[in-house]
Amino acid sequence: MNSIDPQLAEWATARNIPADALHGPTGSTGFDGALEDLTAHTNRGTAIAAANMIDYPTAGLELAAGGLAWRAPIPLFLSLLFSVGV
Repeated sequence: MNSIDPQLAEWATARNIPADALHGPTGSTGFDGALEDLTAHTNRGTAIAAANMIDYPTAGLELAAGGLAWRAPIPLFLSLLFSVGV
């Protein structure tokens, strides 16, 4: 099932740009599919944060556990490292 507009597909093909309809792991499309895909490629926290930025409800989404979130631990580690060095 390819739901990409034929003109967009032609435009992308002419420019050698891969274009495919975004579906989540459960087959969802639209924002649900995008957030499920984001979870599959990053982590659950990133997808929930993205949904919260656009006030999108996440209660009905099937968001897998995903990988580790490194956004918080890295700045925390760097803060500790610099505070010890000062």
